[in-house]
Formats: sequence, structure tokens, C-alpha cells
Amino acid sequence: MKKNIVFFNNNKFWGGGEKLHLDHCIGLKEKGHSVWLMCRKGSKISHKAKERNIRTKNIKINNLSLFLNPLKYLEIMFFLKKENIEVLITSDSTCIKIAGICAKLLGIKKIIYWRLVAFQVKNNFINRFLFKRIISMTIANSINTKKNVIKNFDKSIFENKIKVIYHGIDMKEIYKLSKQEFRLPIAREKDEIIFGNVGRLSAEKNQKYLISIAEKLKNMRIKFKILIAGEGELRESLERELRGKSLSNEVILLGFVKNIPSFLREIDIFLFCSKYEGFGIAVIEAMALDKPVIAFKSDVIEELIEDNISGLIVDYKDIDAFVSKIKMIIKDKNLLKKIISNAKKSIEKNKIEYELNSLEKVLL
Repeated sequence: MKKNIVFFNNNKFWGGGEKLHLDHCIGLKEKGHSVWLMCRKGSKISHKAKERNIRTKNIKINNLSLFLNPLKYLEIMFFLKKENIEVLITSDSTCIKIAGICAKLLGIKKIIYWRLVAFQVKNNFINRFLFKRIISMTIANSINTKKNVIKNFDKSIFENKIKVIYHGIDMKEIYKLSKQEFRLPIAREKDEIIFGNVGRLSAEKNQKYLISIAEKLKNMRIKFKILIAGEGELRESLERELRGKSLSNEVILLGFVKNIPSFLREIDIFLFCSKYEGFGIAVIEAMALDKPVIAFKSDVIEELIEDNISGLIVDYKDIDAFVSKIKMIIKDKNLLKKIISNAKKSIEKNKIEYELNSLEKVLL
């Protein structure tokens, strides 16, 4: 049975959540569902959706809209009713407060909150109301995310109302995109190692530790570059720190990169420093493209990587250990081959087909 579905994304920048929503829009449309995307005008996801012929409705909301702008409620409700929407999906806490309530008032039964970050949820009146009365199903993108959603609540609130669905990637699309040209912003020197990182420039992504790693590698006279693909609110502060430590030539902020797979193809090793991560889609993409991953330890990373088997894991904030792991994988070619081979096998469960089938079961 085909459904009329709307995804609601309020972010200006492009990140893992935006990629997830776009992939779901495309996948469910291909399965025959009627799909809309509500998003900010001029946002990255808006542009990408239009490129893929996904219908968009422009809207911008913030926390003040919850109390001070009743016209936003009317605008959303008019759209939901006009398009006969049967399923609303969002991963934004502000959107679920506003669009979720609108959907509930219209009698829409499938109101899905896709939780993408592994922060604990506060047990307050608004959140209890949302989980009890508004949200029909919470989807967590990892076991760790699920634990943090329910930790502070009476578990009965989530009985038959929370499910883990891992992110999936379209392997064929990843390989296809990876073959497109990506021009490195620098001329690659002989024997130079190119490290890569993908993520929004924000506190939880911890790109500041990549600067500390670069400082140590430079002192060791290792020839390298660290390329960071992503945009965000910490760009200026990261640039200041790079200038202050004379590392602007070694660590390069690329800004928004449209084709991540082609970028990943050009690097040698993927570095992942996030403190909090709901899932880590860029890690899976790097593994799919035969790039070894070195990451700080976290619950979600330990769901994705087996240390010294399918990747290398380092205790959080231990920069010296991180640098040692880098030196290890550069020198030990057998270890490198083993990790690449095992990583490829381990991500079989992360195919987009599995994710879309699981999501469809929730919608129907």
C-alpha cells in the first residue's frame, strides 16, 4: 500500500541527517510512494532534492515559532491537509514539536521521530508529552542512540514505540559517484599521506583534535595533508587556530563538498574524532571505498568497527595513541590489507535496501 509521505528538515547546512533524509526521499519515491520534502529555501538539501526531482515545500521554523508564530502552524497544517499526507518523518526536535503537533491535530497516525544523535533526552513535560501523545514511533540509528533516548524516562512510554534501524548506503551509487573527478586543492607530493575527515564543523565533531594530531605529525616530519570536508559554525575558530599554529598548509578546510565518495577516493586514511555520533555514515562510506578508519572510541564506533580487525580505535582524547595508530597503519601493509578486507565484509548489513525495507515496514 503506497503512502503520501513528507520529510521535514529545517537545517541550512548539509550533514549526515540531511543525507539520510534525501536518501530516504529518493528510495521511497522509487518504491512508488508519494514523497515531499519540507525544508529551508536555499538550503543544501533543497538544492540536492530538486536535482533528484524530489518535490519540495519551503518553510523555516525555530523554537520561537512554537509559541510566537501561530501562522506557521496554519501554513504547515494547510500543506499537510492539501497533500493528504499520511506519514510525517523528521529528525529535528523543533520540527517534531511544531510539525508533529500539526500532524496530530489533523489525525495523521504515522508521526515518526528519527533520532540521529546519541545525546540523552531530558525528561521534561514537553518531551514526555511528545513521546506519549504525538510521536507514533521513534527510530534510533544505533543501539547506543536508543539507550540514550529512553534512559531518563519510564520505559513503558516506549513500549512498541521505538526501533533501531541502522543507516544504509547505496553501494552502487557510492561506487558510481566515487569514479567522478575530485580535484585535490593541493598538488600531492611524493610519499605524502592524505588524511580525510567528513563532518559539520561543530563542537561534537571535534575537528580541533585533528589540529592537535597534525601538530604532532608535523613535528615528526611526516609528509601529510589533512583535508576536512564540511561547513559549520566553528569554521572561523578552526581557521584562527590553524593560523596560530602555522598549520594552514597541512590542514585544509574544504567547506561543503558535493561529492563525498569522490573525495574519499582521493584520500589514504579516514580520521574520525567525533565525541557524539548517532551513527557515522561517513565512516561506512570510507570503509566501502577501501579506506582504513582510525577513530576515537565511542559506543557507536564500537558498533561499527572491531579494533585491529576492521579499523583502529583509540581511547577518547588520547592524541599520542591516535598518532601511534597512524604510524602503525602507514608502516604495516599487512595490517592495512587485513583491515580493508574485513571492513568491506562488515558493512554488508548497512546496505540501503535493508534500511528502506525496515523503514517501509514502519510506515505501512
